[in-house]
Amino acid sequence: MAKKKSGFSPAAKKKKDIPNPSVSSKPFFRSVGGLLLLCGLLSVLVVGTFWPSVHCLFQIYDENDYLLANTRINHGLTWKGVCWAFTALDKSNWVPLTWLTHMMDFQIYGGNPWGHHLTNILIHAANVSLLFLLFRRMTGSVGRSFVVAALFAIHPLRVESVTWISERKDVLSFFFGMLGFLAYVRYAEEMRKVSGKPHRFYLLTLLLFVLSLMSKATLVTFPCLLLLLDYWPLGRISNFKLDRTALHLFTEKIPFFLLIIPTSIVAKMAEQAGNSILLHPPLMMRLQTALISYMRYLGYMFWPENLSSNYPYPKSWPVGELWLAIAILVALSALALVLYKRRPYFLIGWLWFIGTLVPVNGIIEQIGSPTMADRYSYVPMVGILLIVVWGAKDVAESLRIRPALLWAPASIAAILFIAVTRHDIGYWQDSVTRWVRVTAVTKDNWTAYANLGVTFKSTDPDRALDCYEKAVAINPDFVEAQRELGACLIGHKRYEEAIEHSRIAWTQNTDDPRPQWNVGVGYFYTGNVKEAIFHFEMAYVLEPNNIAYAVPLAQILMQQQRFADAIPVTKSLCAIQTNNAENFNMLGCALAQTGQLDAALRALQTALSLVPNDAGLQSNIDQVIKLKQQKASSPSPTNSVGVVLPAARNDFK
Repeated sequence: MAKKKSGFSPAAKKKKDIPNPSVSSKPFFRSVGGLLLLCGLLSVLVVGTFWPSVHCLFQIYDENDYLLANTRINHGLTWKGVCWAFTALDKSNWVPLTWLTHMMDFQIYGGNPWGHHLTNILIHAANVSLLFLLFRRMTGSVGRSFVVAALFAIHPLRVESVTWISERKDVLSFFFGMLGFLAYVRYAEEMRKVSGKPHRFYLLTLLLFVLSLMSKATLVTFPCLLLLLDYWPLGRISNFKLDRTALHLFTEKIPFFLLIIPTSIVAKMAEQAGNSILLHPPLMMRLQTALISYMRYLGYMFWPENLSSNYPYPKSWPVGELWLAIAILVALSALALVLYKRRPYFLIGWLWFIGTLVPVNGIIEQIGSPTMADRYSYVPMVGILLIVVWGAKDVAESLRIRPALLWAPASIAAILFIAVTRHDIGYWQDSVTRWVRVTAVTKDNWTAYANLGVTFKSTDPDRALDCYEKAVAINPDFVEAQRELGACLIGHKRYEEAIEHSRIAWTQNTDDPRPQWNVGVGYFYTGNVKEAIFHFEMAYVLEPNNIAYAVPLAQILMQQQRFADAIPVTKSLCAIQTNNAENFNMLGCALAQTGQLDAALRALQTALSLVPNDAGLQSNIDQVIKLKQQKASSPSPTNSVGVVLPAARNDFK
C-alpha cells in the first residue's frame, strides 16, 4: 500500500512552507475562539464598508421586472411561488434558491429596499468568513488567509455584486461553493486517515455544489478548482503526470463534471425563454475581447478607478492594447510554469483566475452588450489575491524583511479600498445616478443611454427621447432602443418617425408585439386606419391575452363595423376580464350586428348584471328583444340594429 501523504504540497518540504503556529500567528488565533473573533472582525469590516448600500433604491434595470413586478416573488413565501421558483426559465436564469431568498425578503421587509440590501451584505460577510476559514484550514496560515479575505471583502469590484440586489445570485452561489470547498477539505483529510469516513464529506461536497448551481451557475468550474487544490495546498498529488493517483483524483470528480451537463442545458433553455440578448461577433473578435478583458480585470484589481456597471462591446480593439494584453498574459503564464515547484500558489492562483473567467469571457457565447462585468470578478479575484499575499511574504523573506512589516502596506491598501468602495456605492443610489455614471466613464455606451431612457420615460419624456436617439445613433442594430425610440416618438406626436423606427425593431425581432403595435399606432394617428388595424391584429396574435392590445383592437374593429372580426377578440376579453361590463357590451353589440341575437342577448344581460340600472345597456337589450320579435314575425327582418356602439378609442399606448 502506498504511503499516505501527510502535508499540503510538494513544496512543503521546504521549512518556510511548513505551517508553523509559533511563527504564522499567536496561539490564540489558532483556537476556535480566536478564529471566531477574526471572522467577527471580517464581518464588521464588510458591514461597515457596505452599509451605505442600505440607502440605495431598487434599480429599474432587472429589479423592476425580476422583483417588484413579479407577483410570484413580491407576495412572499407561498407554495405557488416555491413551485414557480423551481420551474421558472423566463427570467434568463434557473436560480430557484436565489428566488426563495428574495421571497423571504419580501416576506420580512416587504418592498423596503434596505432589507433586501442588508441580506446581500450579510451573505457577502458570510462568504468572506468562509474564504478565510477555507485558506486557514488548507494552508495553516492565519495571517495570510485573513489578509486575502479582508482585501477580497472590501475591494471596489465587489460593489456591483453586493449593492445590486439582483446580483444576489452571485454571492449566494459563492456561499454554497465555499461550504463545498470546506467539505472537500474534510474529505481529503479523512482520506488520509486509516479509519477515516470520507464518503459522507464527499456526498456533502456534491450536495453543496448542486446548491451552488441552483443559486447560479457561477461556480460551474468547481470540479476544476478541486483538482487545482489537490495539487496545492492539499498536496494530494505531487506532479502533473498522468499516473494512478492523478487518474483517481480525476475519477472522483466525474460526478461533479456530469452535473455541469444538465446545468448547461437548463441555462441555455433559460436564455432562450428569457429572450436574452445574444450577440454573435466573429470568433476572432471574441478571442480578442477575452484577452483584453483578462488584462482589464487585472488592471481594475490593482487600480480600481472608473469602474462601471456596463462595459460596451466595441467595433474593434486597438492593436497596441491587444498585443499588450497578449504579452502580459503570456509572461505571467510563463512565470507561473517556471515557479510551479518552488511557488505552487502562483500557478494555482493564476489558473484559478484564468479558468473561472472562461464561462463569462464571451468566447463560447456573448450574452448582452458588455465585454466584461465587475460582478464576474467575484470568484476569479481569489486567485490573484492568493498570488499577491503569498508572494509578498516570500519576497519579504528573500529580502530579509520582517513579515510583520507587510501589515503596513496591506492596511494602506485596505483603507484605500474602503474609501473607493464607499464612494462607488453612491453611484448606485438610484437608476438615474447609476446610468449617468456609466455614460461618464465609458465611451459610446448605447446600453447605458437606452437604460437612461427607460428611467426618464415616465418622468422626463424629452430627456428619454434624447437618450434613445443617442443609443440608436451609436448602434442602429440595437433593437430594444429602436423599439423604445418608436414608442417615445409617438408620445411626442412624431408619428412618421415613430413608424420608421418601430418598423426597424419589428423586422429585427418579429416575435415582439410591441413594435408591431407602435407601427399601428403611428398609422392610426396619420389617418391610415386600415394599415393600423393590420398591425394591431399582428400584435394581438402574438399576445392574445394582453388586454392593452385586445381592448383598443376590439373598439376600433367595432367602429369600422368589422363586427365578425371583433367577435373573437371580445370573447377573449370577456374570458380574461369576467367582471368588465364594457367587454360584454361590445360582444353583445358585435353578435347583434351579425344576427346572432340569442347570444347577443345573453352577453348584454351579463353586462347589465355587472352594472345594474345602466340606461345604455338596457336600451341595447330592448333593441335586441325588439329585433328578435321582428325576426319571428317577418321572414325578412331588417339588418339594421339600433344598439349603442362603444366610443372610439383615441389614446393608444
